[in-house]
Amino acid sequence: MNTPATQPVSRYESLQTAASTYLTALEDTVPETTYWSHKQAVRSFVDWVDSVPPHTELESLIARFAGRLTGAPDYTDETVYGYLCSLVNLVSYIRYDEPEIVAMRVSEELSEETSVDVSGIFEPLQEQSSRNEDQLCSSEESISKLLVYLKQSAYGSRVHAYVETILGVKGRPSLVQKLDLENIDLDRGTVQIGISETYLVGSTNLVESREVDLPKRTYRTLKEYIRLNRTAADQENTEPLFTTHHGRASHSTLRRGIKQESRKISSAVQSSTESDTLTTSPVRPSDIWWYALSNAPE
Repeated sequence: MNTPATQPVSRYESLQTAASTYLTALEDTVPETTYWSHKQAVRSFVDWVDSVPPHTELESLIARFAGRLTGAPDYTDETVYGYLCSLVNLVSYIRYDEPEIVAMRVSEELSEETSVDVSGIFEPLQEQSSRNEDQLCSSEESISKLLVYLKQSAYGSRVHAYVETILGVKGRPSLVQKLDLENIDLDRGTVQIGISETYLVGSTNLVESREVDLPKRTYRTLKEYIRLNRTAADQENTEPLFTTHHGRASHSTLRRGIKQESRKISSAVQSSTESDTLTTSPVRPSDIWWYALSNAPE
C-alpha cells in the first residue's frame, strides 16, 4: 500500500518526486539561503507526511503539520510562517495553481487547527483579512446587489464581464486586466491567466500561468461580451480582452466602470425609498477578488 508521500500527486508519481523536482528548479533561481530555507521546510513536511495516515488533501496536511510545529520547541511563529509560505509555493508548483488561492485554502484548514493562530499568517492576504466583520458583510452585500443589477441591466457589458471574470477565475484584478483574447478558449471553456508575484513561484516564474475552467455564468457573460460589446482596439500589438477605442482598458477605467454601476444601484435604492440614508457602498475590484477567494464555491 502506498503511503501519502508515495501516492500519485497531480502530474507527479508521488509527493517525494514532486518535492525533489520543485527543489531542483528552485535551486537555479533563488539565492542559496532562500533555497536552503525552502528545502528544510519541504523536506521536513515530506518526511512527516510519511508518518501519518493516508490523506489526499495537501492543504489539510499542511495545516496539521503547522499545528505540530506550533507545539514543538524551537519553532517560533516566524519559523512556522516561513514553513507555511514554502509549502504554499510547493503546492502551487505541483498543481500550476495560484499561490494566493492555495494560501486561502490552507488558511481555512488552519482555522480548524485550534492550536494555530491564523491571524495574518499569510502576508499577501493580511490587509484584506484584517478588515472587520461589518466591513466584509457590507462588501458582500454590495457585490451581491451589483451582480444582480449587472445581470438585469448591463448583461454582457465590459463591466459585467470584468466582474464575472474576477469571480470566475478568482484572479487578482491586475491579472484579469492583462488578459488577451487569445487567453480565452470559448470552445474548451477555459482561460489561461497569469500568476501573481506575491509568492516565490510567481516572482521567479517557476509558475507563469494557470488554466481555469470557466464557470457557466462566467463563460456565458464573456461570450456575450466578446460577441457583442467588446470594442475593437486601435494600435495594439495584441488583442486585449478588456478594451477602449484606444487600446487595453486601464485599471482606473475598469475600476471607475464598477464604481459608476454601483452608484446607479444607490440612485435606484434612493428613488424607491425616498431616503438619502439607504445607499449601496461603492464596490472596488479588490473587494470582488476577496469575495471570490473567501466565498465563491470551488
